Amino acid sequence: MNMDNYEEILKYAKCDIMDADRGCCANFTDLSIPTDNNNHFMHPLLMDLSTVKTQMPKLFKKILQFRYNNLYSLYDYYKIISSHMNYYSNNNIKLLVPLYIRKSVQSINMYIVEECLLHFAHELLIVTDNNLSQIQQFVTDLHENNHNFMKNIYLLNKTIDC
Repeated sequence: MNMDNYEEILKYAKCDIMDADRGCCANFTDLSIPTDNNNHFMHPLLMDLSTVKTQMPKLFKKILQFRYNNLYSLYDYYKIISSHMNYYSNNNIKLLVPLYIRKSVQSINMYIVEECLLHFAHELLIVTDNNLSQIQQFVTDLHENNHNFMKNIYLLNKTIDC
């Protein structure tokens, strides 16, 4: 507060003065800023689920639910483009891709979306301590264009106890 540029810095500061646990005093002692191996900030939504589960258990269920809910959009898009219909806008899908494969892509195609779907299935297998060889069944279900892929995602998701 005694810094020369205090007023300038304050314009960019955001804090919740109504910290739920401690009334009107903000508590920063439990604040941890997630970083990657190069000490760069990494948003928890872009971290893999096993890392979030171990490092930020309070956020895990929220992030898992967010990704799970958005997976339906990816799956619907995958079904449409795998059946050679091109009328679906992919702008929303472009925003979802980094959540699952942690990279931005220039153009969206069936293989990118498939990679996202299977990556999420793989992460669910890891956080539920299941056999990773089951991923092959997810691949088969996805390619057979049946609803078993999403049904199995749902069942795996339901086994997670937070």
